[in-house]
Amino acid sequence: MMDGMESVEPESTLSNIRSYNEVMLDHRTRRVTKWKNQEQITRQDVEQSVRRIQLALIHILQCEQFVNEYNWEEVTKSLRDPILQVDFDEACDILNRATEYLPFEARSEVGFDFGSCAWRHCGAFADVREAIDELDHLVGILGE
Repeated sequence: MMDGMESVEPESTLSNIRSYNEVMLDHRTRRVTKWKNQEQITRQDVEQSVRRIQLALIHILQCEQFVNEYNWEEVTKSLRDPILQVDFDEACDILNRATEYLPFEARSEVGFDFGSCAWRHCGAFADVREAIDELDHLVGILGE
């Protein structure tokens, strides 16, 4: 509390904010390790990845109902759902590395995660990740 006023942030929001170091540790231990291992990507992997991205899009579109109802707690939970935080990331990573199945143009359109892109042409993956993180960060302001 500050000056007798309670925080307006939902408790789940306050306890789940990760630091930059935590995000980068996850990046180094999960994503970079996968890149180094260079697992063989199959056609089935590509098809499943496309499906996972479609499901993530459907999930985002369902969030619109929570926004229309001013249900910010559910918006926050939805933005932190594994379908957007893990499944989407893994699907984009697979598509980005699917050199045998996708042309360079398609893979560059997918791009890289925002934390992995050292250039200014990061692609859709970075744009989506940045938008989701920005919504997650600002959702408390909307509830005021």
